[in-house]
Amino acid sequence: MRITEPFSRIIAKAQFFGTLPFKTRTLRNSVLIRENGSTVDKSYYEGYEGHRRLIQVLGNSSVLRGIGHIAPQLADVAVLHDYAPGATLMEQGADDDDIIFLLKGKVSVRVNGVEVNTRCATKAEHIGEMSLIHPPAHRSASIIALEPTIAAVISEPAFSKLAKKHSTLWRNLALELAERLRQRNALVPDHYTITNKQRPIISLTDPDWLQVIEALKNIEPALKRWTWEDDFKGSRTPIKWDIENEYHVQNLLYTVLRPIFPDLLEEECIESTGHKHPRLDLFIPSLDLIIEAKFVRKGDPFSKITEELAADATLYRKKNSGTNRRVIAFIWDDSCRVQHHATLSQSVRSMPGIDDVVIISRPGNFSRETKANTDGGAPSTDIAPLPT
Repeated sequence: MRITEPFSRIIAKAQFFGTLPFKTRTLRNSVLIRENGSTVDKSYYEGYEGHRRLIQVLGNSSVLRGIGHIAPQLADVAVLHDYAPGATLMEQGADDDDIIFLLKGKVSVRVNGVEVNTRCATKAEHIGEMSLIHPPAHRSASIIALEPTIAAVISEPAFSKLAKKHSTLWRNLALELAERLRQRNALVPDHYTITNKQRPIISLTDPDWLQVIEALKNIEPALKRWTWEDDFKGSRTPIKWDIENEYHVQNLLYTVLRPIFPDLLEEECIESTGHKHPRLDLFIPSLDLIIEAKFVRKGDPFSKITEELAADATLYRKKNSGTNRRVIAFIWDDSCRVQHHATLSQSVRSMPGIDDVVIISRPGNFSRETKANTDGGAPSTDIAPLPT
């Protein structure tokens, strides 16, 4: 006997009539949504009647404009998920390439932690189409559930296989992308507004680790107002707040971040590994974020810094495998070898366990007079040759 009906629909009917000899696995706890006085979860779209509801909703999607008859085929390859408020449907920078159709609920679209739009489950609104069209590209935005949300997730291979038979799918996606681009352009303010009314980098109500990175990058231009006097300014001698070692770098970072993150911890010890007793330079528990500070002296090869970071990352990974902990490296280059920063940055970012790196150089006006070496060696100067 030849079976012509899709297997997923056979399973759906069996579930509805109670004839299925096994139970399907639930991927997450059900999220209930109140609708017309009753509650709805993803099971609303499961079973025989649920599958019909799913087909009807997907058929109204703009992606199926003019080809609504293929909605059953799209429903057959869809995987249902539900999300609680605050849950992440997609994460910026991730390399997955599924397309998601919203069936119920509302989500926030965030770029670098800043909300740029919202999407509602109106006519099966879709998200994630950019990575679907170009799988090598990473996610350009994070999608966060604002309320209980139910979604149908379709993998790139399954969607592409269907689109090969129905090329109108690609055309409809292109039209949707063009419309969203026009909407985004309408939100771009004029030059005056961009340069004089920039948004805060860190959200005080919903900060994330990507925003912290942007804040750390802005330390370099902020050093323009750092106290470094070349002549008399109200005191007997010019005041110069020099940054001379890693502890000074930690102090700088603590001063910048502590007003924003009251839970910021410094020199936090973690569980020992053998004879190793690792300590986190800075740790933000609310973001589960580690910031590792490094100071590069004149004469220090950059390979020394990468080796230290690699060793630190290995310890952190062993103690936090399976968690969402992030690690940022912050490097103060006291030797001002900016020509090597791109290579150093690429090397650090490629390390397992390091999520990102920020490198800033000692400002050019932070001049140093020749002074005796505290280790008993020859006096140090600012004109020594610089190894890489």
